[in-house]
Amino acid sequence: LPRSPTPEPPRGPSSSSAPLRVTVGKWRREGGVVAYEVSVAVGEEQWTVWKRFSDFRSLHSLCAHTLRLPPFALPRLLLHTKSRRKRRSFMLQGYLQDTLGRAVDTACSAGGSGAPLLLAG
Repeated sequence: LPRSPTPEPPRGPSSSSAPLRVTVGKWRREGGVVAYEVSVAVGEEQWTVWKRFSDFRSLHSLCAHTLRLPPFALPRLLLHTKSRRKRRSFMLQGYLQDTLGRAVDTACSAGGSGAPLLLAG
């Protein structure tokens, strides 16, 4: 399954003051791999990418120390039923919202706006 490219961060004055929204909605299965649709919106701008579960684990590994994240609590799924994928989408959305909230708090306490930290590749 090809991975989605990293979206470009927003430009202009609206990006630092607009609310950040993230949702994990649909999923798709290709070649035995499940990918989740992740939508990020800042103000009027929106990006949608498809990410595998391993991408979320990698994100956690990169950010855990800096953002003081608790251990990654989502287990791997051995059996991918529709109800388990739906529940996992919900849990991944909560994880991303918490992680992005911590990133904004960290960036703001360091004197920045948070948006460039969150959305930069």
